[in-house]
Amino acid sequence: MIIAPLMLSIRCLAFSALAGDESSFRKAIETIFVGTVLSIAFAWLIGMVVSLPSFGSEILSRSQPTLIDLGIAVAAGAISGLTKVEPRISSSLAGTAIAVALMPPLYVVGLGLSPS
Repeated sequence: MIIAPLMLSIRCLAFSALAGDESSFRKAIETIFVGTVLSIAFAWLIGMVVSLPSFGSEILSRSQPTLIDLGIAVAAGAISGLTKVEPRISSSLAGTAIAVALMPPLYVVGLGLSPS
C-alpha cells in the first residue's frame, strides 16, 4: 500500500480535467478502474486462500466510515496536491497519504467479498 498504485492515475485524472485533455482523461479513468478492480481481486484472492474465520477491528472499522475517515481522505488529497506544487516536500509523503486513505478500503471490499 505504501507505493500508492493509484496515485499517479488520480493525479493524471485531475490534471487532464483541468487541461481539458480528453484522451488523457479517458486513459486515467481506465487506469483507475483497472487498478481498483485488481486491488479488490487480489484482496478477494488472499481472502480465499487465508479464509479468515472472522474480521478484526481494523477491517470492521473500515466498513462503517465516519466523518473522521472523510477528513483523512481530504487531508490525503491536500497533501498530494501540495507535494506536486512544493518541490521541497518529498513525493513519498503523497504516496503514503493516498495509500493510507484509498487502498485499505479497497482491500476490505475484496476481503468482504471472499467467503469466510
